Amino acid sequence: MAARGDRGLVPLLAFLGVMAYSLSMAVVTPALPQIQDGLDTTPAGAAWALTAMTLSAAVATPVVGRLGDLYGPRRVLLAVLVTAAAGMVVAALAPSVPVMLVGRVLSGAGGGVFPLAYTIIRDVVPPARTASAVGLMSSMLGLGGAVSWCLAGPIIDFLGWRWLLWVPVIGLVPGAVLAWWIVPRPAPKKAVGVDWWGAALFAAWLVAALTALTEGMDWGWTSPGVLGLLALSAVTACAWARVEGRVAEPLVDLRVMRMRGVWTANAASLLSGYALMAGGLLFPLLVQLPRDTGYGFGGTATQAALLQLPASIGMTAAGMAAGLLDRRIGSRLVLLGGALTTGLGYAFVVFQHAAM
Repeated sequence: MAARGDRGLVPLLAFLGVMAYSLSMAVVTPALPQIQDGLDTTPAGAAWALTAMTLSAAVATPVVGRLGDLYGPRRVLLAVLVTAAAGMVVAALAPSVPVMLVGRVLSGAGGGVFPLAYTIIRDVVPPARTASAVGLMSSMLGLGGAVSWCLAGPIIDFLGWRWLLWVPVIGLVPGAVLAWWIVPRPAPKKAVGVDWWGAALFAAWLVAALTALTEGMDWGWTSPGVLGLLALSAVTACAWARVEGRVAEPLVDLRVMRMRGVWTANAASLLSGYALMAGGLLFPLLVQLPRDTGYGFGGTATQAALLQLPASIGMTAAGMAAGLLDRRIGSRLVLLGGALTTGLGYAFVVFQHAAM
């Protein structure tokens, strides 16, 4: 176990781990046009640098959470941070798109810091302060984005996009060292199995569906490739649901997902995540595309970063306030207020696009 003085640093380490992962995720977004040129690929190919990590994180999060129950959050957190750092190194040195995607898939393992951080915080933070700690941890997503956007423009404009991919390594490597030193070794728990078949099928239908959506514009929405991928996604999704309904320790307990409070919260998370990622992908491209496209602004990477910075600051502030607001007005009103605010922000951009 950690010493008493060290235990106070454990939540801080969890916050920093989440911020480092956020930095790994966000750091590619402002560099997408440069990655497209540097690796001689299409806009869809460059977008996969972001999609691959997102997809990997979606699969890794429940798997890593289960591994944390099985082997303890300390050991698994160390493995996750080292894997994510190695992935960023591979991506930074990548000579081609396939190698870049391998690195980003490895980096996606960093998504496992979320369930591990929740477990670590629950173990060391008093119950009365857990909601505030989780809200503060969520704010690290915005803070990581803000840091990446502050650094992205000058690094891309003066040093090149590859240097930008080294930035998360600066946080991930020391984070692994601190985790080894600070995070306490947990008491042994009853071992549970890992639903590897469920994880494989979950990854299969997500990969098929996202590949179809990503390549639909280039291949054609009615092309055999897109239709075949959508059919494969549907078949593997049905197989995944069948497996999850039969195994004793499912990756995702679909019976729990049927509960109203659970599925509605997950649906809200899915939609808000879509809005967040769509905006993060769209705005940098919009700012940096040439004016002769009819909708681009011909800006620099620094200008694109400055455009995203207010959103990152707002996300950080909202995460810090979420725990306090939850105790005072309830989670439903907090979620509704956040959704309405985000919707109004996107609506403003839609109607005032030409004035940006």
